Amino acid sequence: MQTDKIKLNSAGTGVAQALEESERFVAYAGLTGKSAIHVRLLTEETLGMVRGMLGDFPARFWLESTKKGEKRLCRICISVNTDVDYDRRQELLSVSSSGQNAAAVGIVGKIREIIELGLQGYDEAARFQAEHGMSTANSASMGMVNPDALTESFYWSLDTYKEQVSELENTQQAKEAWDELEKSVVSKLADEVRVGIRRGRVELVVEKLV
Repeated sequence: MQTDKIKLNSAGTGVAQALEESERFVAYAGLTGKSAIHVRLLTEETLGMVRGMLGDFPARFWLESTKKGEKRLCRICISVNTDVDYDRRQELLSVSSSGQNAAAVGIVGKIREIIELGLQGYDEAARFQAEHGMSTANSASMGMVNPDALTESFYWSLDTYKEQVSELENTQQAKEAWDELEKSVVSKLADEVRVGIRRGRVELVVEKLV
């Protein structure tokens, strides 16, 4: 099952339609009670994460679900097309980085940083990976998964981030990271969050098993 795809931009275009689409998704999937509430909340949080940072990058929102045993795996998806020339990309980034996201902190802030990195282009993301590596010693890259040479893609994973935080010793960095996770609606409700970076595209997927 997959909903219609809704066009989004920084000005808020498509947000109302995306929320309406999530209501139709919940009804069609037969979700009720906490399951329905959680999908709605995660949809709102997902839209909130990218609002104000897209510029005029072409972006699409949709929801999809598949059966997983007796449960249903719901995915909230946003795909951003970054396949534009360098000058145009820099122009769009100057708009999306205008300070509207200065208040973003915690795990949501981390996810936004990865999305913004992806908006700069695959080559810039690859340079970041090469400089920072993928170990827990580098907090800037925690949660990043090594690139796939065949598909020229790599991604940030909330599950991987949690695993790497758990490997940290009892340091101030670890305490702050766990505190951020515990305070985050997304971290508490989502079963997984991935930000995929490929040539020409950034994808944000929030998963919830209901």
